[in-house]
Amino acid sequence: MKNYVFLLIASIFIFQCAASAESTFDDEETLTESISSTTSTLGVGGGFAVNLDPPSIDGNFGGAGTCYSDEVKQETQSVNLVFLLDRSASMSGYMWPISTLEIEKFIKDPNSAGVNVALSYFPAIPFDAHCDEQLYKMPRIPFGILPNNSSELINSLKNAVPDGGGTPLYGGMSGTYSWLIPYAAQSKGEQTLLLIVSDGSPNTCGYSYDTEEELANLAEYAFKLGVKTATIGLTGANVSILGAIAKSGGTETVINISNDPTALHESLNMIRNGFQCEYVFDKPQIFDPEQWFIQYLSSNGFPDWIIPRVSNKTECSTKHGWYYDNNSNPSKLTLCPKACEIVTFDVDFVLQLAFGCPADSGVIK
Repeated sequence: MKNYVFLLIASIFIFQCAASAESTFDDEETLTESISSTTSTLGVGGGFAVNLDPPSIDGNFGGAGTCYSDEVKQETQSVNLVFLLDRSASMSGYMWPISTLEIEKFIKDPNSAGVNVALSYFPAIPFDAHCDEQLYKMPRIPFGILPNNSSELINSLKNAVPDGGGTPLYGGMSGTYSWLIPYAAQSKGEQTLLLIVSDGSPNTCGYSYDTEEELANLAEYAFKLGVKTATIGLTGANVSILGAIAKSGGTETVINISNDPTALHESLNMIRNGFQCEYVFDKPQIFDPEQWFIQYLSSNGFPDWIIPRVSNKTECSTKHGWYYDNNSNPSKLTLCPKACEIVTFDVDFVLQLAFGCPADSGVIK
């Protein structure tokens, strides 16, 4: 089964297989302008999910031809999300009740239903400023599919106390990765994310471990083994270190809400929706990556749109589209951020995908 994931950083593709002129929308700027007043409210809605049936060799959309094709519809995605929440003493006062309330909103949000969520704290409970990774080798609240474990997560947040004397981020990350990496390896086709929410700077595990370089290297190691790391910086956070962790962890940049902690729920929504902008091909796949067709079918009155391909994610800064992870031997594709916004804003979208299909195959109709 294939997975779709919209990763808020992302990017996307250009060479088309086939389609009628009536069903295309080639003027990207016009399309963007037509929804510019609405995409600012992003954070609503869910994301892509794969059909339960495998893709059809002769095309899911009618016609004949040897190609890889599928149809993506809006549903909740398979995402494994671990909160690693800072409970150091600096989180006491207004920061703790705001942060826990915002996370509670995310947990209760109907759009979060289906997300697999676990919860951990650093420093570990009931210990104080400990860096021993053994203290973090089990989550405080184990994985559970929302909303099934909502009460356990919310009760833990309500009962936890921000009284840790330090910020042992290295210990928390290292210990969490020690169980999360094997979990991700067993969850083929699913997306696994460690989300660090912190208001401080690592100051407990010793200089050699608290450095930006060492923490970034740790996140990079986990990323190569299938675990992405995202960071959210609250008031007082060291955004430089959190930014380095996020970049090395595959999520590009820290989400800095230091000026407005109440934006945490909105940030969590963006992260959740961002997982829906990536499509992972089943393995093995044999198709010509230069022959492709990706069409967004609108449910909200906007024109249907053949989404163009870009060469790589760097081009996403100036173009809307999608890109392969490897142009010659792709295993996944990712939508550029603006293309992701356009599609996920639609509450009932459909994407039609076809690869390796000759233009006259009639696979897409």
